[in-house]
Amino acid sequence: MPRSRLPFLLALAAPLAVAACGPRAEVATGAHGTFGEARRLLVLQAADGPVPLDVDSVPAALAGGESELVRLAEEAVDWSNARFVAAPGGGDGAHLALRFAAVPASPGAACAGSSDGTPASPTGPVRLHAIFCDGPIPVADVIGTAARPGSAGVADLLDATLGRLLPGGRGGYGGLYPGVSLGVGIGSGGSSGVGVGVGF
Repeated sequence: MPRSRLPFLLALAAPLAVAACGPRAEVATGAHGTFGEARRLLVLQAADGPVPLDVDSVPAALAGGESELVRLAEEAVDWSNARFVAAPGGGDGAHLALRFAAVPASPGAACAGSSDGTPASPTGPVRLHAIFCDGPIPVADVIGTAARPGSAGVADLLDATLGRLLPGGRGGYGGLYPGVSLGVGIGSGGSSGVGVGVGF
C-alpha cells in the first residue's frame, strides 16, 4: 500500500469505528469524586469477602432480577475480582449503593440506607445514581442515564457508570476513543497496513 494513503485511512477509520459503537450511557460526576479512594476501599473490602450492594429497586428490564443485577455489577468491575451480595441498608463498612427508582436527596442519605428521593420518570430512560460508601460517608458518586432501552441499555448503563465510579483496568484506553484501538504496521518491503479494533 502506498505510504501516501496511510494518513487518509487513519483519518477515515477512527470516526467510522466510533460511530459504530455510539455512546453506551451518559455519565456525570456527582457531588463526591474521590474515585481513587473508592477503588482502594473496593479492593480492601473484596479481599475480606463479598462487597455489600444496597439497591433500591431492580429495573424491570432485567428479567433475571436481583441476581442479574449483581452479575452485571461484578462484570463492570471484573478487574477487581470483587463479588457483590445484596444487602439492604449497606451496613457500616465499605459498600455500593445503587439508586434506580429515585434520585436520593443526598449521597449521604443513600449511604445511610435511605431509599427516599425524587422518583424517577416511569416513561423516561433508565437512570442510575451510584454511590460508593464508607459506612454512612459517601466517597464517590456518579449519575448515569441509559442511551438505549431494554436490558442491553441497563447493562451498558451499569458498565459505564461503575466504570467511572470504580476505575480499573478496563477504564484505561490507549487510543483516542474508549473501546477503539488502531494498529499500524509497516513491512520491511515498504508496505503498510492499518487495523481497527472496535469494542462495545
